[in-house]
Amino acid sequence: MFIGAICYSVWIWGFLIPCLYRDEKKQHGGQDPDEWYLNINLVRTVLVLTALINGVGAALLFVSQGLLISETACHENKGFYNGFYLSVVMASGFTGNQVSVKLVEALDANEIPSRTYLFTGFGIVAMVGSFLFCCLNRPSISEIEGDLDKEDAGADC
Repeated sequence: MFIGAICYSVWIWGFLIPCLYRDEKKQHGGQDPDEWYLNINLVRTVLVLTALINGVGAALLFVSQGLLISETACHENKGFYNGFYLSVVMASGFTGNQVSVKLVEALDANEIPSRTYLFTGFGIVAMVGSFLFCCLNRPSISEIEGDLDKEDAGADC
């Protein structure tokens, strides 16, 4: 899960380059910036590569999430944990966009380069969230086999 989440973080950090490109272009009166890392072709390439990395990471993250739930939850509550996880993921799509809009509006009103700060903040949050996956305990094989024996015997979790 950690590796998949780090791929999401890489994708978010990748958006800083277009933000810097936009800010520099605005400062130069609409002309392309001279810095090598702000070449428009490099900006596009970074976006495509980080999206590709994110796609691989998403596959790793969602498969490992399902594996973790299947290993740690018993038969009676697997649906709850799976539903809870997916509801948080779906809710973040809505609330994350609402927070982004409010931050961009507030920072643009003060003429602060808001998108750079926005993606820096999101990148930090993504990295912290990625490292939180390292705190999860992996169940031992004996615990998993014991839970399977209890389920076969009809015992509650």
